[in-house]
Amino acid sequence: MGKISEYPVAAAPILSDKLVGTKIGGNPVDSTFNFTIAELLALISSNLTAASFTISGVTEYADNAAAITGGLNVGQVYRTGDLLKIVH
Repeated sequence: MGKISEYPVAAAPILSDKLVGTKIGGNPVDSTFNFTIAELLALISSNLTAASFTISGVTEYADNAAAITGGLNVGQVYRTGDLLKIVH
């Protein structure tokens, strides 16, 4: 098997592309298998809940213009009081 650094890079992966992983436990024990990016995404999204997130250190700004003036870029988060907002 070659080194990972020697494999070509896929510039834009798609959901049907395959990844390689190790099945922990199972039969046979710790076997190597493949799965698609779509299958991984389905696993993650079915196990992701709002309770699994912690957002801290978000700077408070009066509004979007103040956040931009404060140095934030489009897509970054800030808060106004108790409201979490995204710079647009």
